[in-house]
Amino acid sequence: MKKFMPAIILLFTILILLSAVHIYRLFNLGVNYTTSIISTETGSNTNLEETYAYVPAVNRVRFGQPINDPYLWEYRSQKSPFMSEFLPATVLGLAAKAISLPLTLVAAKILGPILLVLLMRQIGILGGVDRLVSTAAATAAVFVPMLFSLAPYPAVLTYITGATELEFQRLFHPLLPMIMVSLYILCVHKALTRKYRLPMILLAGVLLG
Repeated sequence: MKKFMPAIILLFTILILLSAVHIYRLFNLGVNYTTSIISTETGSNTNLEETYAYVPAVNRVRFGQPINDPYLWEYRSQKSPFMSEFLPATVLGLAAKAISLPLTLVAAKILGPILLVLLMRQIGILGGVDRLVSTAAATAAVFVPMLFSLAPYPAVLTYITGATELEFQRLFHPLLPMIMVSLYILCVHKALTRKYRLPMILLAGVLLG
């Protein structure tokens, strides 16, 4: 059990840090709370980009509609050939069928970075890196870039009650694709060690698109 304590402590610390904004707003707004906004005065640029670029694709999956490709004219009426966007939209859309779209996005924002850190930590361990070092490196890789850009500004200290939140990753790029790439690396490792070889190869192919 002791060897898992760094990962457990890390998970709960990150969960508390990332949940603070959403818990505060859910407490005050209830079911009216959403991360989908169309104004940077009430949210971040990340929220704005996700609202007009990604939420529509998730919503189309939720209601069983095909996903058009938003970039290539030849695919305007067909499913997107880019797995990096199609698969995240499918995962979030299916989850939104079970709960609501706003709650799905909030859950992805809270649990996604935690899952990514744990996956990257496991990749480091499989590569022979010490568990504690791998945990620290995975955490830094996910969180330091955003914290570095926010650190000089005292206003970040009011992120829980302020108009904008502390956004670590956009959902579609890079958060969910990075999770897919990390899972792909783990699948390849399993396949190379001849453990569940065929299923791992097939899953790796899906994840890589």
